[in-house]
Formats: sequence, C-alpha cells, structure tokens
Amino acid sequence: MSTINRRTQRVVTDSEDDFVEIRQRQRHDLQLSRRSQTPPIAEKDEDETKTKSKRKPISNTVSIPYIHTAPIHVISKPSVLSKEAPPVEGGYHGFIRLGMLVLGASNIRLIIENYMKYGLLIKLPHSYIPYQDYGLFVLAWVSVPISIVSAFLIEWLMAKIAMHIKSQKEDTRPKITSIEVLAGVFHCMHLLFLMIYPSYIVYTKIYHPMVGSAALVIALILFLKLTSYALVNRELREMYLTDNGDAPGGSHKYPNNIAIPNILYFWWAPTLCYQPSYPRSPRFRTTFFLKRVGELVVCLVTMYLLAEQYAKPTLENSLKALEEHNYVVIVERVLKLSTTAVVIWLLMFYALFHSFLNALSELGGIAIIWVPTGDCGIDRYTFSSRGMSICKCWGKGNCPSVQRGFPPLLGQFVVFFISALLHEVLVGIPTHALTGFAFWGMLGQIPLIAITKPLEKWRAMVKDSQLDQMAADMSLARQRPSFDVKLMSTFLVGDEESFKEREEGRAILENEPLFDKEPLVFMSREERLRHGIKVATRLIELWEEHAWSPDQFAAAVKNVDMMTPVTLHYGAFIPVILNQGTDEQVQEWIGAALSHTIIGCYAQTELGHGSNVGGLMTTATFDRHSDEFVLHSPSLAAAKWWIGGLGVMATHAVVQAQLIIDGKNYGPHIFVAPIRSLENHKPLPNILVGDIGPKAYGGFSSMDNGYLLFKEHRIPRGNMLMKFAKVDKNGVYRPPVHSKLSYGSMVKLRAGMVSEAGWKLGQAATVAIRYCTVRRQFQPANLNKADAPSDAPESQVISYSGLQHRLFPLISVAYGLIITGFSVNRLFDEMTEQLASENATLLPQVHVLTCGLKSWGTRRSCDGIEECRKAMGGHGYSAFSGLSDLFASYIPSNTYEGDNWILTQQVARFLVKELGRLANGKEISASTSYLARLASGDTSSSFRVTKAEQLTDLNVQVDLFATRAARVAFELGQALQSGRAWSDLNVECWNASVAHTEYTVMRAFADKVEEVKKDQFAPIHDTLKMLCDLFAVSNIVGASQASFLATQTVHAADLPVINELYRSLLHRISKQAIPLTDAFGFSDKNLGSALGRHDGRAYEALWEAVQKNPINQEKWQQETYETIIKKLLHRNNSAEPVEKAKL
Repeated sequence: MSTINRRTQRVVTDSEDDFVEIRQRQRHDLQLSRRSQTPPIAEKDEDETKTKSKRKPISNTVSIPYIHTAPIHVISKPSVLSKEAPPVEGGYHGFIRLGMLVLGASNIRLIIENYMKYGLLIKLPHSYIPYQDYGLFVLAWVSVPISIVSAFLIEWLMAKIAMHIKSQKEDTRPKITSIEVLAGVFHCMHLLFLMIYPSYIVYTKIYHPMVGSAALVIALILFLKLTSYALVNRELREMYLTDNGDAPGGSHKYPNNIAIPNILYFWWAPTLCYQPSYPRSPRFRTTFFLKRVGELVVCLVTMYLLAEQYAKPTLENSLKALEEHNYVVIVERVLKLSTTAVVIWLLMFYALFHSFLNALSELGGIAIIWVPTGDCGIDRYTFSSRGMSICKCWGKGNCPSVQRGFPPLLGQFVVFFISALLHEVLVGIPTHALTGFAFWGMLGQIPLIAITKPLEKWRAMVKDSQLDQMAADMSLARQRPSFDVKLMSTFLVGDEESFKEREEGRAILENEPLFDKEPLVFMSREERLRHGIKVATRLIELWEEHAWSPDQFAAAVKNVDMMTPVTLHYGAFIPVILNQGTDEQVQEWIGAALSHTIIGCYAQTELGHGSNVGGLMTTATFDRHSDEFVLHSPSLAAAKWWIGGLGVMATHAVVQAQLIIDGKNYGPHIFVAPIRSLENHKPLPNILVGDIGPKAYGGFSSMDNGYLLFKEHRIPRGNMLMKFAKVDKNGVYRPPVHSKLSYGSMVKLRAGMVSEAGWKLGQAATVAIRYCTVRRQFQPANLNKADAPSDAPESQVISYSGLQHRLFPLISVAYGLIITGFSVNRLFDEMTEQLASENATLLPQVHVLTCGLKSWGTRRSCDGIEECRKAMGGHGYSAFSGLSDLFASYIPSNTYEGDNWILTQQVARFLVKELGRLANGKEISASTSYLARLASGDTSSSFRVTKAEQLTDLNVQVDLFATRAARVAFELGQALQSGRAWSDLNVECWNASVAHTEYTVMRAFADKVEEVKKDQFAPIHDTLKMLCDLFAVSNIVGASQASFLATQTVHAADLPVINELYRSLLHRISKQAIPLTDAFGFSDKNLGSALGRHDGRAYEALWEAVQKNPINQEKWQQETYETIIKKLLHRNNSAEPVEKAKL
C-alpha cells in the first residue's frame, strides 16, 4: 500500500517492497515522459509536524516529478520519546521513556561522586592553534573555488555541446559518449586536486588537528557535492538529448540550470544531492532560526562541559590501568564513561543534523526539514531500528549500483571502500598519523558482515550454554591464584626491565597482521618460505623504526616465534665473527651485517659429516702466490647441507673447512665466504647453492635450509677468522693458545637452547592445560547415574589424575629449564670474559654443561610437546591446536648443534676424566663436586623415606640427585675398567649424562628457590618451592625411577610414601595450573592455537578456523566434483541402478 502526499508530491509507502517498486517506476516513467514540470513549492511552518496530510491511493495516472527535481527530505517524524509521538498499539514507547528515566536516576550517584571527588573542573576554553595555521587554512581552502569553477566550466562546455547536437536532425546527431568520458576524466582530475592539495597542506604544514580537520571536511563536503553535480547533470543531459521535449525542471530545466548562481547556491545548500531546483521557503522565520541556533550553542557548550567535568578525569585515571593491563579497572572505567560518551555523541548528532542543518537551510531559504530520526520512509532502510540485516538492506535496491543491475556485494564493497578512504583522510592526515586504522576499521566491516551468516548457522548447531560453561571454567580456574602472576612472569624473563621490554615489543608486534600464525595452516611450503622472508624483513624494519637494542630485537624475534631465513644471521653468523674475528675483521664484517648489507649463515654440517667436525671434507688451501685461500668441495659428500638461511637468503657464510698449508692439514678453521652477488643476488662463479627441500612433518617450512658446493672458490687470506689461530702472508701458521678456543661459538648456541627448551615446553603445556580445563568428558564417577539430572555437567578432563600425571610435571620441567638457563648464561658470560684474554679454564666445564643440558632439555621438551598433543585427544591432532607446528619446528633441536646421543658421550668422557682426577687426588670442577662422595666408598646405601615431608627438604632433594649421578658415573667408570670398549658403552654414557644433567637442573632449581627468599621475588617463593618439589618427586617416581632404584639411591619399599607426596603435589598444582601457565606470558597470537585460547572458547575458535579452509569453499568443491568426483559417480551411467546389494 502506498500513497502520495499531495502537498509535497512525495511518495509515502507502507512497505519496503512498495518503496523499491515506486522508485523503479519513477525512473521508468520519467524516462518515458515528454513533459516538463515545475517542481512544487513545499511550504513549511513550525507547526507542520502537527498537521496531517491527506493521502489517497496511488494510481497509474499520477504523474511523479523527475527524480532529480522532486523535493526530498520534507516529511518530519517526531521522536518516539516526544509527546507528539502517535500512539502505537502494542508499542513499547512507555518502556523506553521509563528506561530513560531509570538511566538518568541511576547516574545521579555518579554526578554527585564526581563533584565530591574533583569539585568543579570547568575552565574557559582556550586555543593552542598557532597563528600560521590560520594562513595555511586559507591556502588549503584555495582548492574550493578552483574546483567549483572547474566543475562549472566542464558542465557549461558540455551543455553547449549538447545544445549543438540537439539542434541537428535526429538521424544525423553524433554520439556524445566519447565526450562524456572525457568530461568524466576532467571531473576526476579536479576532484582529485580538491582532495590531494588540501591534504598535502594539512599533512605537511598545518600543526593543529582541528584546523586541518576543518579544511578537509570543507573539501570533502564539496567533493561529494560536485560528484553529485556531475552525475546528475550527465543524466539530465542524456534525457535532454533523447527526449523530444526538454528535460523536466521548470524554470531550471536543462541546460538552463548550468549557471553560476545555481552552482553557488548548491554549494551552500545543506544537502549533498544536487537538484536543478529546490523547494524554497516563502519567508525567513526568525524565531525558528534563533531556536535552532540556541539549540546548537546549548549542545556545544554541554558537550564541552561533559567532556571537561566527566570524560577527561575518567580517561586520565584509566592510563595506569591500561599500562598495567588491569582489566577489572578498565571495565569499570569503560562503564563509568559509557553514559557520558553516549550523551556527548547524541548531543553531537542532534547539534549537527538537526540544529545546524535546519539553521543553515533557513538561511538559504531552502524548504528542507532535517530531523535526527530519519524522514520520508528512509528509516525503513535503517536496519538498526527495524531489525533488518545490512545484507537485506543492500539487497532491497537502496544502493544505486544495485538499481542498475550490479551485484549487491559489489555495491557494498564500493561504498565501504570509498568511505574507508575518506575516513582515513579525515582522521590520519589532520593528526599526522596515517596508520591505516580508520581505513581498515571501516573496510573491516565487510568481512564482519560476511561472518554473521555462518555464525547464525553455528549458533543453531551448538548449545550456547556449553560454550559459556567453557569460558566460565577458564575464568574460575584463574580466580584467587596463590601467587602474583605478573611477578612470576617478571621472574621468568629475568627482571622488571626485561618484562617491560617484552610487553612493549609485543604490543608493537601484535599490531602487525604479518606475524599472525593462523594463515600459515593453509600455506604451501613455497608460500611459507616467502612468508618467512617477509616476516624477517618486517622485523628488521621494526628494529630500525623503533631503534631497538640487540636484546630487544632478540626478544622480538623470540616473540614472533618463527624460524626465518635470517634467524642464523643473528644466532650464528654475527656471534661467530664477534667471537672468532680480530678487531679489524669485526669492524669489516659486523657493520655490514648489522646494517643488513650482507646476510650470513653458518656452514658446518656436510652431506657426509655432521657431529664429527674433525672429519669435515671441505678444504681451504692457502695459495701464498695470490695471498688467498681456495675453498673446495672434493666430493658430493663434502657438500654443505642443512645450512639454515643458505638456500635463498644468505649472501655470505662462515664456513668450517680443513685448513691446508703446503699440503699439511691443520684441522677445521672458520672462513668468511661470499656466496651470492650483492648486485643481483645470483650465485658467484664456482659456487653451487640451493635449497634442500621440505623437511619432516612439514617443519622449518619458513626456513631455507640449503646446500653449498665450492669449486676452487677463492677468498682473501683476511677472510679466515684469526682471533686465535693465524696465518701470515708467508703461509706461517700460528696455532691458538688453547686448541679448543674456537668452540666458544658452538657453546653459545647450546647455552641459549637451555632456556629455549623450557619456553617451548611451557608453550605446549599452556595450550594443553587450558584446553583440558575447558574440555568435559563423562559424568563424575561418584555420581549415581540413575539419580543424576539429564543436564548434569560432565567432569573437566583436567580433574582426572591421569591427565594431571601427564601434564603437571611438564610445568615443573619447563620452569626448571628456564631457571637453569639463567645460571648457564651467567657461567657463559664469565667464560667469554676469560676467552677474551685467551684463558680457557672454564671452557671444558661450560662445554660439557651445555652438551648435557642441550641433550636432556631438547629431548624432554620435545617429548613433552608430543605428550601435550596426545593429552588433548583427537583435537590435538588438528593443525589448529598449534602443537603440530610447534613439534615439527622444534623436533630438529634433538639433532642440530650436536646429536643428542653423541653429546651425551661428550658428557660421559668428561665425567670419566673427573673420576680419574679424583682417584689421583686432583681437584675436580665445581659442576662435578658431587663425585667427591665416592671417596668415602659409600656406593650402595639407600636413603630411607619414612615421612613424605622428608622429600620436601631442598637439601635432601639435591643430595638424592647428586648421589644417584655419582653412582651412575661410578658404574660407567667400572665398566671401562673391566675392559669394555667405549663404543659398547653408549647406553651407559647416556644414563650418566642424564643423571648428571638432572642433578644440574635440580641444583640450579633449588639454589634459585633459596635465592628468591632474599630479593624482590620473595612473594613467589612458596610457589617456586612447590614446583621444585614436583620436579624432584616426579623424576624419582616417574622418568628416572629405574635409575634411582637401580643405584639404590631410593629404596623400593619407600615408593608408596613418595607416591603419596606426588599425588598431594599434583592436587596442589591443579588449583594453580592455569595461573602457572599464564605466567609464561604467551598471548593467543604467540600460541597460534584455537584450543589454547585465553578466554577458554576453544570450540568457537576451532569452528571459525575451519570455516577459512579453502576446501570448504563452494568453488573448490564444485571444481573437484566436475573434474574428478563426477567421473567416479557417473562412470556406469549406462548400467541399471542397483537398488539392493546382494551377497
């Protein structure tokens, strides 16, 4: 049902479909019309909203004015909160009014509290606008008259051309299409100038954002107006040339509307839509105008008062909470600010769209009434007020592109894209911060709209109560932790400064979409490698942008948690040159490396040799005639292999090669070798280099592990790193003071792997424990199934003792490795200072220490990651768990920097040597001081545990691990003395290394627990003590139980008491498991896991991740069906269908 308002000739419809139909009929009828009509004058007075227009049904005989000349925006609708609102049967206006009253009453307390706390904060506003900004504003404004004149001249010329064509005979009239295109190009040029020129002035010269915003708003409004001016006149021109008569428009019919007064009037008219003529008011209403101006002043003043008295102090009081991530306080501040913000926004809306525009229209004499609640049925397309989705709104023909037959999605995208650009201009340029936030925030509404469709289906499929229960379980698990989680996080990273740097770095990194892990799941190996290069490049850019220190950059790399082609540039190439190079060599290479003029890698492992460094086959032969070394790979087995960063990225490599002078082999030495051209990145002559391909489990896919073959590749003599060993130009070789000095760089890499193993295990434990906290399976065992209600909640998986036994000890291992990493790094720094003066006293001890810890730590970490995956059940096998990629990328740590089994032999050899020194009465190192207890001859007595409390004594724990380690080493020594070959003792070497390393971790853990009693971390002492107890006991009754029993360190009869303590510790940990894993500080982006979400909404995150699967896209499925499945299903089309299978 639809009617026409006779006074305004405006169509009023009773349904959305009628409105669309009439709009289409308008266009159709008007294009066929041969009559010119004068637009009716809309008379208006202040009581117009109180009078009711007579309406009659629309008929086919009604003539509707031309769309661009008919008056619009003329029917006022009173607010539902006003007394003029008509009664609606079944309406809720009374409830709305009541709600407003209750809202106002509830905020009286806040008003009183604000006054009592701050007093009166209102001050007379003053300006900080520099005087030169006013002149620059005028300079920016110059583009306005230029664009107006340009638009007018283009249309004036086009009108003359149209009149000339119109004067010719109809059958001889030329086409105007090409001229229209040219006119469109000129319009685009002056419109671009209108936006670009003031934007340049504002961005580069104007200081104050308010001045810049004013200049750009003026330009933008004119930009939209002139766009409408050009498009409407083009349509009028088309009708003018195709109709027998003139285009509609009365006294302003085309081309008479192309006049200076007409465009100037449109410039000031309060509308963005051009019409050749507008309905005019018969008189200027002074009272009406003054009321609107008064409203405008009152609104603006009230907005200022609210902002100063209420918004400003609340925002200032929120800064500390935002810095400290105090979410409870943040929520409280947001709620306190919400009412003020809404009121300010409503006042702004009313001031602009009602008071200001009505006052402006009155000044211009234009008969347009602007109301905040919409008009003329337009609010029928305001989906927020009518419950209509935006997709339905666009589909109803409300967008011009849809009316012209284009897909609704295209029209939606175009409008949002243009709006996004304009928002970025208005926000970013005046504030001198083109961050893209405004652009992507507006454009991001498109995917948000698209997401609503699958979410509606998902909501119907999954019970909200279950999802909410998962979030509630997670929230409950975080309540009332027994320790300060932030303090524990600070402890794990070292100190307050390191914690602050990590959080600041993370805030920067998490604003970078490139570092998101989610898209990696669907990438091929080639795409992942290219992505890794982009990540590396962006990290370097951020390093330069934020002037990070090397430590801050290293923390950022760790935060991103992705192996990239430049990882070993910082992890090996630069450290090796710093540790092995002379001052001159460091000066030559490090500057270029830090500025990324060159990218390096560390080339040691060969196709035929890995752990046996002495057996490397690549040679570096000195040629004294040319003062060069000749690098050569004598066979395929000599090819460098597995070298990270070499496959695609590296321009240089530090190469381990056999030094040969005059035919004599002096063993492996390190050389800096150029690999690729710095001009075009192509391999240099006599170099064969490339990528070795995919790795196991799809791991290290973003790393370009490569191969390298030398064919008598020459490098200067100065490219041999000569801090310790030296070769002069005569070929004279001077060996280092200590033969093992060059091992320092390898020790550094292994030293860093100790704490890294802890962090990786902590990452997996965080995901698994979070998921098992929200996952529920089976009714509680003590619940009578017959009496249990049907909706009784199932048990949390984390409550089962089996899961606790599998997961909770991993937390203690992760903490133990991180803590041990502190002591290893301190010892390494001490050793480095000694090496600088060619003192290698600590080198053997640190070398063995890092060998054992690297072997034990990476094995326990990788085994723990896999155990976490298995503990998560079937969903753990999903790539979206995040653990499959973590495992695949970390499992190589068992091999690189020394095979774990080979490294245990290094530890075992050292222990045997220490036993020999002990037997000869010589001093042994501090790390093996526990061997001294063997001198008493006590190698078999057991420690008896009669009470569980005995094993909570740190000294007892350390003593047990020391006794067991000493006895395992003693057994190895006895085996050697019995005549068994070393190659036959690999298992015994492994056991000795494990026992020694577990003692080392136990000792470091216990020492740190005692140490924190006296420093700023004292409040977390009890929690660390509980974890230290769990580490000790879980090893005694778990992984190392056989060793403790076999060496008679613990008596088998005491295991029940020890197991009782173990169960008690698991129970205590269960109440703190989530806070303990939260203390690792991993964000959701760090984890890259749908199941390990911080908020506990694992199923929702998993569902959303699956929806992004390209295989679920209709296009992929249809193509697969057409090309493959269809052939299978219809291969026997000629055969009769089989209705029943027969045996």
